Amino acid sequence: MSLPAHDLIHELEQRGIWLELEDDTVRAMAPKGMLTPDLVERLKANKETLILDLRVMTTLRQACEGIEGITPAQFRALCTPEDIEYIQAGRFSLECLRAYARSFAEGIQSGRIVFHPTNTAGKHSAR
Repeated sequence: MSLPAHDLIHELEQRGIWLELEDDTVRAMAPKGMLTPDLVERLKANKETLILDLRVMTTLRQACEGIEGITPAQFRALCTPEDIEYIQAGRFSLECLRAYARSFAEGIQSGRIVFHPTNTAGKHSAR
């Protein structure tokens, strides 16, 4: 069973493996011995979705830059599938996404948005 790209990216980051996107090439930065043949095959099998999600994460990193109280992973977790499609299609301006990031950060800081303590990139609830 294949994981959504953002889950695979999160799993790799937990192992100390970072992915970078350069044009349409996904580069894996990993400590020696961590990039197993199985992981390489999974990366190849998920290349298209990885590229899309890495583009989304790059955009969300830019949107969160300089805003305290929210990470790009938290922002990603708060987005609906439709939001992600719009981000992929470039329908949100960076200014709009920064406004959302500020709003989400305020929600997190005020306690209206609560992330599960063991998974700040995933499960959350809004009060």
